[in-house]
Amino acid sequence: MENKQLTNQKEFVIVKYFGIISEKTGKNEEKIELTVNDISNFLKKIFLQYNLEKFSVNISLNHEIINLNQPYNIKNGDEIAILPPFAGG
Repeated sequence: MENKQLTNQKEFVIVKYFGIISEKTGKNEEKIELTVNDISNFLKKIFLQYNLEKFSVNISLNHEIINLNQPYNIKNGDEIAILPPFAGG
């Protein structure tokens, strides 16, 4: 019975926004309910919601930059960061 209650609980990830992405969303971070496990599909919803499609970004999953050409599954408690391109110097 206890396991069934756990599966009914909602799962969330923390999404952090930096630089111009933070300005565009008006937020530094937010807690978002996890409705899909594939990070690409998850990010598509965020990009549509905040009209971020035109931005070139880097994505960090749990403090590691990832390549979205590879599949990544996200789970409850993960931290996703949407970062503007890094500038050289």
